[in-house]
Amino acid sequence: MNSETETTVATTQDGTHTRFSQEFGEHYHSCKDGAWRESLHKHVLPGVQLSNALAKPVIRILDICFGLGFNSLATLWYLQQRNYQGIIQIISPEADTQLLASLPDHPYPTELSPYQPLIVSLAREHYSHSTEHNVTIEINTEDARQVILGQNDPFDIIYQDPFSPARNPELWSLEYFQQLLRLLSPQGIITTYSQATPVRLAMSLAGLQVYSYHNPEASIRGGTLASRCVNLPQIAPIDMVEKSRRSSIKHPYRDLHLKSTREEIRKRYHEENTT
Repeated sequence: MNSETETTVATTQDGTHTRFSQEFGEHYHSCKDGAWRESLHKHVLPGVQLSNALAKPVIRILDICFGLGFNSLATLWYLQQRNYQGIIQIISPEADTQLLASLPDHPYPTELSPYQPLIVSLAREHYSHSTEHNVTIEINTEDARQVILGQNDPFDIIYQDPFSPARNPELWSLEYFQQLLRLLSPQGIITTYSQATPVRLAMSLAGLQVYSYHNPEASIRGGTLASRCVNLPQIAPIDMVEKSRRSSIKHPYRDLHLKSTREEIRKRYHEENTT
């Protein structure tokens, strides 16, 4: 994956700012939903609330991928609003070192102003420890798949937030989600904006329970949650057997050794779903 890509700032629907990646041909956030609202309502709120994170003395988060850092930083903001007194540990892969270096100049929402020193530290050192906010953030610039393979301790929350499956298929394969399941704590939650059938199919085949998630109060599009739990509070699981029966997509993205190129993954996916 190219680790030196050009990005341009774009204003989203809620007035906060994202960027456009020339490499992937996509924005880092939904311009329609808003960068801040998408991070908060599709990732942070369901992740923290449904994992019962506030009751834990230590919250461990895997943020894939760091990008502009909205998910990690919005998590710190929300936990501060809830007066969380525990320790926060965040590990995040992000291959784009040019993007990371530019983060101090990004126009973040005012809610994230208290975390500017963390942003500067992450941009310079790819690491930040703050006793004020009880947080350690570690960014790894290697291939996200290799970062995940190198992890062994469980995570309470996994923000699954790469670019789309069509553009970034190496982070949406069956084998990839098998690794996320391996790293997920018993009450852990995986959040993602994607509602795509091959994504939900990969999650299900990996052994995860898959849920459709939408917060009507947020006035934004829904996403997907995955967990080891058969039943999440007030959320019905998706009937993946019926969904698979009705869908023309019968096979997820595959990446047998987590080393395939995007082109190889796309080719196999196309062949398996057209034969």
